[in-house]
Amino acid sequence: MRILTLNCHSLLEYEVNEQIQELVDFVVRESVTIIALQEASQSMKSPILSQTELLGSGFVPPSESDVPVKVDNFAYLLVRALRRVKLNFAWSWTASHVGYDKLDEGIALLSLKPLQAVHAPVIVAKPEFASYQDYRRRKLLLAKLAGSGNLTIATGHFDGWQAEIFEAEWQQALSHFDLKEPVYLMGDLNVDAEQNDCSYQKICQSFQDTYELAAAKGDGLTVRGAIDGWEDSQVGKRIDYILTTASNEVLSSRVCFDGQDSARISDHAGIIVEVADTPSLATVKKRQYYTA
Repeated sequence: MRILTLNCHSLLEYEVNEQIQELVDFVVRESVTIIALQEASQSMKSPILSQTELLGSGFVPPSESDVPVKVDNFAYLLVRALRRVKLNFAWSWTASHVGYDKLDEGIALLSLKPLQAVHAPVIVAKPEFASYQDYRRRKLLLAKLAGSGNLTIATGHFDGWQAEIFEAEWQQALSHFDLKEPVYLMGDLNVDAEQNDCSYQKICQSFQDTYELAAAKGDGLTVRGAIDGWEDSQVGKRIDYILTTASNEVLSSRVCFDGQDSARISDHAGIIVEVADTPSLATVKKRQYYTA
C-alpha cells in the first residue's frame, strides 16, 4: 500500500494542468493507492457540477451537508485525469472555508478501494471561528475503506502556528477516531516536528509518525523557505505528516514534488509512504500507544 499526501495549494500561482499531469504521472509511476489532498480548491463563482457527472466520477459525499462540487474542483479534475489512464479512484471532498476571498478551499481523499461511511465534521478551536468565511474554520474528512477490515483513512489541514489553537483543534479531531482501530491520518498539521516539540509530542501521544517508523527515509522536510503562514522563516520544516495507529510495517517514507525526483508543483512538497499490506506481529509488540 502506497499513500500520498500533498498540500497542493491549488488554483493559485501554480498552473493547474501542470499540477494534474505531474500528479497523474507520479501516481502511475509509484502505484499510489491512497491520496490525501489539502488546499484542494474550487472557484466560488464556477458552475456547480451536475449530479450525473459527479456521481459518475466515483464521488462519495460526506454524510454532512456541504458546499456543492463545482466544475473546476481540483480533486475532481485529478480524478477525471486518473480515469483517462484507467485508474478509477473513489473520492470525497469537503470545503473548509473561503480561501483568498475567491476559493472554496477544501480537503480530499482518493482511494482505489471503495470509500464508506464518509464524514466531514467541522473542527474549530473557538466558537467564533465557525463561520464559513473565517479561514480558521477547519474540517476533517474521514472514511472507511471497503474490504480493509476497520481501517479508517482521514485528512485534515490544521492551524499549528499557535499551540493553544492547535491543541483545541487536535482534541476535537481525536474525538472522531477509535484509536484502538487502524487509522491513517494524513495532512498539513503546520506543526514543525523539529522546532515545536510541545505540539509534536501531543500528536505522538495518540499516533505514530510514519516518518519515524520508516525503515528507509530522507530528511522529511516538506517546506523549504518562506510560504503563507511561515513568511519569516527560511529554515526547512517538516510540517506535513502521515500518522498511523496501524501495526503494518512502514517500509519507506520520502518527500516528493520537491523539484528533485519529481517536479515542484506546490509551495509544499508531498510525502509518500509505503507500508506492508498486512499487520506485522513483530511491529505490534514494539509499539506502544497512548490514546488521549
